[in-house]
Amino acid sequence: MKEKLRQYIKKYATRDNLLILALLGILLMVIAVPVGTPESGTEEGERAPQAETEDQFTDAEEGYAASYEREMEERLEELLQSMEGVGNVKVMITLAASDERVILKDYDISEESDASRTVESTIFYTDENGRENPYCQKIITPRVEGVVVVAEGGDDPGRIIEITDVIQSLFDVPVHKIRVVRMKSE
Repeated sequence: MKEKLRQYIKKYATRDNLLILALLGILLMVIAVPVGTPESGTEEGERAPQAETEDQFTDAEEGYAASYEREMEERLEELLQSMEGVGNVKVMITLAASDERVILKDYDISEESDASRTVESTIFYTDENGRENPYCQKIITPRVEGVVVVAEGGDDPGRIIEITDVIQSLFDVPVHKIRVVRMKSE
């Protein structure tokens, strides 16, 4: 028995096979490592679950997509203004669609003698005003569709390329949907 095991190991324990086995082990360890913190429960491109006092489906004056759009514009303006040779900038971002909300559901499965039946119900929470709102498990942010940048340095071809590269790396927007133009002088 020991002799057969030694022959098997000699036959299959080549350097290539051991390397593949080691890489598979590393891959399994990487897959097993949790990505986010246990509290967040979110993946990239998602916001944390909300159980806040405001109605999740209607912000006070505007929707989530509009506030997300405005926040991204402000952050991009700040970033571009910190680049050398760009100067003052104004940014407009358009989104492909609105955000997607995943609502927490509860499923009741009842099995009867001839068939099984599933009843789906939405989980609600009550805000401080006594209104019931569906519990939003996660919000998937909308995809950026296009970006326009009006910059003082928007007439320099080198700056245009740099700005376009920055926008592409941040938002994964195709080049033909990014425009950089020169700001009018005041």
